Amino acid sequence: MPPQKKNFGPCAIKNCQYNTSKFRKFTKFAAEKAQNSGTLSILEYSHLIPDQHQLCDHHYLLIVEPNRNNPNYSKINEAFQNLQKTEKSSELKWDHIHLEVLDDKICIPKQDFLNLVSNIEYLQENQKDEIFEEIIENTEAINEDIENINENNISNEINFATKLQLLTLVIYNQQRKFENNPEYNPIKFKQMLEQNEPKLIGFFDELVEGLIPKTRSFYNQEEAKKSIVSFCYLFAGLRNKFANSYKLDIGLHLASAGTSYRGIDVLSNTGLTVSSKTVLRYKQQIVEDHFKKICNYFNENMDCLYTFNLDDYYSIHEIRRPNDTFLSSTKHFATCTAKKVNFSTPILANYNNVPLFNPVNIDANNLCKNLKQIYSSLFDRSYNYSKSQWISYSTLELDKFESIDNLTIHLYEDAILEYKEERSMKDLQLVDFKELELHSFNNYADALKMIINVPSLNNYLNQNVIPIITDWPGQLFLRKIITYLKIQQSATNIPQVYKNFHPIIGPLHVALNSKETALIINYEFFKQLFHFVFGEKKKLAKKPKPWRINLLLELAHKAWQKIKKIILEKFGPYYKDTEYRMAIDLLDNIIPATLDIYAVLFRSVF
Repeated sequence: MPPQKKNFGPCAIKNCQYNTSKFRKFTKFAAEKAQNSGTLSILEYSHLIPDQHQLCDHHYLLIVEPNRNNPNYSKINEAFQNLQKTEKSSELKWDHIHLEVLDDKICIPKQDFLNLVSNIEYLQENQKDEIFEEIIENTEAINEDIENINENNISNEINFATKLQLLTLVIYNQQRKFENNPEYNPIKFKQMLEQNEPKLIGFFDELVEGLIPKTRSFYNQEEAKKSIVSFCYLFAGLRNKFANSYKLDIGLHLASAGTSYRGIDVLSNTGLTVSSKTVLRYKQQIVEDHFKKICNYFNENMDCLYTFNLDDYYSIHEIRRPNDTFLSSTKHFATCTAKKVNFSTPILANYNNVPLFNPVNIDANNLCKNLKQIYSSLFDRSYNYSKSQWISYSTLELDKFESIDNLTIHLYEDAILEYKEERSMKDLQLVDFKELELHSFNNYADALKMIINVPSLNNYLNQNVIPIITDWPGQLFLRKIITYLKIQQSATNIPQVYKNFHPIIGPLHVALNSKETALIINYEFFKQLFHFVFGEKKKLAKKPKPWRINLLLELAHKAWQKIKKIILEKFGPYYKDTEYRMAIDLLDNIIPATLDIYAVLFRSVF
């Protein structure tokens, strides 16, 4: 158990007005220290008796440790000692006169005061004017030292207004001079202030100590520090209207969230954000600067392999009540992004006069030949049969994946460590973003101009191949464009460099599309399964969401595993009814294959 508290007060000093729960015993050792410092000679403290009285913490330090943390004591004492060492005054008793410097006054023990008066009277009686003048000079020197010390203390302590001025200067330079974005991380923000202005060392900690109660939890304290960072940017914006990076971020966020310009201006009048005109001007500046930044980026990184992504985006925050002009405010956009493949060089479109693509484009005869000679025997086996063989040969491990993880399509964990960097958004470049639907041949031909409009990428595409990742419609129309160029050659308005685009569809798109297709084609089967499990009153959408498709496929797969043996024994291996064979193919081949193609096979690097 912790030691019990022994000192409960009260303070032995009369009329003590300090409210505290901390008391100390006035021990013999404390009395000795007080005697040496001369504080016991003061009339107010002369009644204290060792080992009997208790003192509050304030009076204890004032009496026992009067010179603790007092930088003025040593200098004043040194100046007074100079007076004692004068040759002409050595006959007098100066050695035992003690001065104690307190908060706003200098105290001298009673006996020392009497000795000082006696010395002065002695000097007057003996008319030792020279010694008396020397005493006055040394006394004036002491006063000058005290004044210098006070001036130094005042100069070393920067007031709050000066700190705000320095804070504003640092934030202004970061935005206007160095063109850095606002730093919202409290630790990095503090480092930024202290590295750029040493006089602000400890300023952020002072704000934290003054604004955040220590009774809060650690999490709430860390979150409150982020608010303090925001307040610092607001303070800077009040002192200098050009230090407005934080308020500009707020204005851009409000505009993107659909806040009206009038609403932004109202908040601007309160000092929380910039005006709507500033937001519009900055958005226009972003558009103008973006193309230059993209051109500079690809000019500096031409010796790398890039993968591009072309996809559609819908702004679904539409106006539900149409007006006289517009029936809907929904917007359709096309986005194009690029990512550098580390440690890879560009792929030449024509290497030693050998083109990367088949000159015939799609060779139907070659496809049929290989399907018959190589792959025909594989089509006779179901996916479940092949999967059981992979497991028996230890080619495929399923234990490391849980069922709940397999149902989470967009799970980006560290299952494939070597692909972790490629899956991140780091170094991803937004090439362009334009209002355009991606529903037709001409739409995709127009969307590809976002790439070739960048001069360096146009030159890059003349010599190299650009893999471009799209969904299923993108695969279809991009391959149509390439086929069209193969047939028409030069008699077309479509640029010939489009032939060097190589459309790719990823395993995630394959999995999503195949699952959706499997459910739509066999909709009646899954509808009956859905009503059997969830009730007749529940409705199954014609195009369910991916999570619901996953759930229905998983239910069908698990149920088939339970009854598979009984069904196959009942009908035998040679039963050729069409409906039966279609049901077996769906349950034993299509459903497990669509469930595993991304969640198991791809994540296992199979």
